[in-house]
Amino acid sequence: MDQLLTKPIQIRNVIISSILLLLGFLNLSFGWIDPLGPYSLAIAGIVSFLLTFGKASWLLFSRPIKPIKNFFIFFVLTVVVSLGTSILLQAVLNLKLKANPLSNHIPWLQLPGMLLGEELLSFFVFVVAAILLSRFTHNILFANLISAVIFALLHVPTYWNGNLFLTLFHVLALQGVTRIIFNTSGIKSNTLLVPLMIHILFDVYALLA
Repeated sequence: MDQLLTKPIQIRNVIISSILLLLGFLNLSFGWIDPLGPYSLAIAGIVSFLLTFGKASWLLFSRPIKPIKNFFIFFVLTVVVSLGTSILLQAVLNLKLKANPLSNHIPWLQLPGMLLGEELLSFFVFVVAAILLSRFTHNILFANLISAVIFALLHVPTYWNGNLFLTLFHVLALQGVTRIIFNTSGIKSNTLLVPLMIHILFDVYALLA
């Protein structure tokens, strides 16, 4: 996957792909075209990568580096950080956080496709940002943070509780931080497959908890 970070890209294609990803996300969130709803972001993500990177897009699914070790380390880290942050926000700061609506009705069959879409969107932002910031020394770090912030902000409708500041604090502290961990697992393992597996298992754990 790291070979994608050196690929030349055209801004026009990035803009078109970003629009496609936004439309895919909105259809996933609001079900405008209902049959495609759960899979619209994944479809948009695949098309966006192909449009921007062509055949090199399949480097996303490169053979993982130390998959078992990276999966275990980053899954445990995700659980620990998520639990710690939740305790801090609710027990220490006494903030009232809105639960994920899917907790009451988990779409087991659609969940992998939905999360694949989230991973494709997040890594599209990460890879494009890393390329655009390649002249800077810490471009990977900056790209990771940009991807995490965008990922968190996209969760605002899901966790909206009527208070903008509280909702932003919630998604940045929880979804934003876990996104950094997911991205880092992908960077370390050099594939999208490891963060996808961590994301699926973690969401199942979180929704059942």
